[in-house]
Amino acid sequence: MFAQYFGHFLLNSGYITVEQLKYVLDHEKNTRVKLGISAMHAGYMTPEQVEFVHNEQLRVDKKFGQIALEHGFLTQHQLDELLKNQKKGHYVLSQCLIEQEYMTLVDLQDAMAKYAQKYQLNANILEETEDNKTIHNFFSFETTLWDRIYSEYVSLLIRNCIRFLDEVPILNIERIEEPLQPNWSVSQEIKGKFDMFTSLSSNDEKALIKLAELFNKEEYSCFDIYAQDAISELLNLHNGIFLVNMSNLGIELDMHPQQVNLKPDFPSVSEIFRIKLSWIWGNIDMIIY
Repeated sequence: MFAQYFGHFLLNSGYITVEQLKYVLDHEKNTRVKLGISAMHAGYMTPEQVEFVHNEQLRVDKKFGQIALEHGFLTQHQLDELLKNQKKGHYVLSQCLIEQEYMTLVDLQDAMAKYAQKYQLNANILEETEDNKTIHNFFSFETTLWDRIYSEYVSLLIRNCIRFLDEVPILNIERIEEPLQPNWSVSQEIKGKFDMFTSLSSNDEKALIKLAELFNKEEYSCFDIYAQDAISELLNLHNGIFLVNMSNLGIELDMHPQQVNLKPDFPSVSEIFRIKLSWIWGNIDMIIY
């Protein structure tokens, strides 16, 4: 998660542009070695065990290594070794920034120092920043009542993009002042101790097809019912894990079935937010209120 947060810091501080950040995050994704692959190469886990862990991650918001430890697939020593040998986002991101001449070494060192000082991060936290509290340093929902819930939701969204899409998005969060009218969306309502509306939408059909392909690991020639179902299931999966996390905090919630909409209208209310997810291949909006 270092690349995600540090990249936003560089963008917001004027060190790099949006297009440059998209490029380095895509490069970091292609360079990163997944822990399951490393475990199989080392002979520590079988393909069946790796697949089991991946399936567990469809239900619970846990790291690969944590699940592998819980089920006895890895020892702590083996996990520590794999993590030590795994390429870290800090070095991959920094190397790409220098190689592409987006930043000089002096500028990079200056940015790293300012980042660590501003957010009071030590070296270990710089390498793997995943605490939900960290998101408050970069994004604000401008409201005390929903800030924690929305922050939990978006933090999980980032992790799930990495887990299920193997893609790191650039996020921009804004309050919507006028109703949106996207060409397509899938929505799902959450009910219980609090009510929440969630939706994935876009006017970019190519981006929607790409999102469906990344999630379902299949190719689609057009944005047909099967591609739409894939995105619908992605929203349902994400919300399902969110409900598990809320239950662990003592907050019991339920989900309504997903609803696919053509040219939907979203209400103009004070607490509606758009989380713009940007990748090198396109943009998708997550709407929450």
